[in-house]
Formats: sequence, C-alpha cells, structure tokens
Amino acid sequence: MDIRDIVDNKEPIARFIRVSDWIRKKDNTITSQGWEPYQDNETSVLRIQGLSEPKIWELEQIITKKKHGRVDIIAEEVFNIRLKVVPDPNYEMNIPNHACVRDWPENVNERMAKADLLAAASSKVKTAP
Repeated sequence: MDIRDIVDNKEPIARFIRVSDWIRKKDNTITSQGWEPYQDNETSVLRIQGLSEPKIWELEQIITKKKHGRVDIIAEEVFNIRLKVVPDPNYEMNIPNHACVRDWPENVNERMAKADLLAAASSKVKTAP
C-alpha cells in the first residue's frame, strides 16, 4: 500500500465551492448544501497537505472552472461522523490529490445532518487572490 492511499486524521482537505449560493454572505461560511454528495453519493475534495496556495487555486480552476472559493477542514472531522475520505486520483486531469467523501447515508435527513456538521467544522470561505 502506498502512503498516498492513506488519509491521515490530521490531514487538511479542501472543498471547492461550485455554486455561489453555497456561501452564507452574512458570515462567509459554507452551507450544508456545499457538502452534500452528488448523485453518485460522493463529495469531491482535494487533499491539500504540502501544496502551496497558488497550486491549490490552480487546481480549483481545473476542477471547478469557477472562482467562488473554498473551505478547508481536517479529515478527522469527516471520520468523526462516520464518513470516509478516500483517495480518488484523477491522473487524466493531472490531479493526483483528488479524493472523495464517501459512505453517506441513504436517508436524506441523516445525510443533511452530516452535511450540517461538516459545514459547521469548516473554515471560513477562502477566496483566490
């Protein structure tokens, strides 16, 4: 097993904001909708440990093609609510640090409760320089 296959509890991950409505303007935080999984029941994130800020923003442009910003969170916050952060490198797009949050519950109320917890544990929204 390669070390890149393991996401450490203390590893920072970023969630890019794809839709401006995911930002609460009053306090510059992400809404729970910003953490909800897609139809494939996964939430796309980026492992950012060791990456420079310019590199993170460069990858945002590749991934989202938008400039709404991002929030950061420590992987442990995801693990604490019984979700997983699974490495999901995208070599086609040259994004080896891509990962997915998985194991979302099928029940919509349980899923939203977990998304609420992730939103509360996330940093303030950061915007590209």
